[in-house]
This record gives sequence, structure tokens and C-alpha cells, in this order.
Amino acid sequence: MSDRTISLLLDTNVWLDLFIPSNPGHVAAWDFLRATAAYEDPAGREVKLLYPARIMGDVFYKVRLEAKRWLRGGSLGSAEQQARACRDHA
Repeated sequence: MSDRTISLLLDTNVWLDLFIPSNPGHVAAWDFLRATAAYEDPAGREVKLLYPARIMGDVFYKVRLEAKRWLRGGSLGSAEQQARACRDHA
């Protein structure tokens, strides 16, 4: 890592809160993301948000599961169309 970068390793729950609106921390996670994007470091360093690669399967699975629950509440086409939409969303 360069001394020109500030790296923040975010926990799985932060990413889930970002992508799942029904999670209690959703608003706080987005507020954090906005504040990070707007941050101007006095030393001119850029901020990078990191995630452990091992969490991506879990995040994808849980976001897709939540999308399925959401779609079941409405009527958005066939089961196949819904499944495709959930996968694409995740």
C-alpha cells in the first residue's frame, strides 16, 4: 500500500447493510459511504474501501435471498423472470 492511500477494510455487515435496505444499519452504512466519498484528506491521500474476498459469496447469497423475499411480495412476472432479476440485482 502506498503512503498516498488510506485503506479501510469494511466488515461483511457493512456491505450487507449497504445492499439490503431492510437492514437496520442501511442508512448509517450509506451515510458512512457518502462521508468517505466526500472526504478530502489534508495530505492529499485517496480513500479506498476494501473487502475480504472470502465474503463475496456470502454477500451475494444474502442479497439475492433478500431480493427474492422482496419480489415475492409483489407480482413481477414469472418465477424464472424473478429468479433472473434477483441474480442480476445481487
